[in-house]
Amino acid sequence: MSTARILVVDDEADIRDLVQEILSEEGYAVEVAANAAEARAACARQAPDLVLLDIWMPDTDGISLLREWQQSAGVECYLTVDRAGDGWDANVGVVGSLFKKPGVQVPVNNTIAFVCGPPVMFNTVIAELIKRGLRDDCIISTLERHMKCGIGKCQHCAIGRTLVCNDGPVYTYRQIKTLGEQI
Repeated sequence: MSTARILVVDDEADIRDLVQEILSEEGYAVEVAANAAEARAACARQAPDLVLLDIWMPDTDGISLLREWQQSAGVECYLTVDRAGDGWDANVGVVGSLFKKPGVQVPVNNTIAFVCGPPVMFNTVIAELIKRGLRDDCIISTLERHMKCGIGKCQHCAIGRTLVCNDGPVYTYRQIKTLGEQI
């Protein structure tokens, strides 16, 4: 598999830079965008394999951008919420329910999954991705729920000898398994 290209879209420079650094160290080709216009331009230059997208941005919100990209040829985007609000027309249900929808495929040769959310969801979604053949290093997640002070002082984020706030919080599933962390 060639180096996967990841586009990180976030209006907060510190977050963009941190995620770029972590994913680059893992061998991914990472491009960053500060807003929807930069994200559109990056995608026009070369389609990324994965987009990590901030939902709350000042110019165009992430959901609107996702819906825009859904209309593009060659882009697969599945949206879901646990409980729908007024005007929501995408899937309603836990993330794992997307795997049961007709036509939803996980092309394991060119898929990177970024799994975030509550721990109960991690287990279900990651187990399904592995069952479908996705490699451990193509599943990326965050352990930020362990963070409190953000600098390692309180040790709330300690998992073995790792301090999530200093060494993470973004990890591949392969790394998470070595931490002995039950997610």
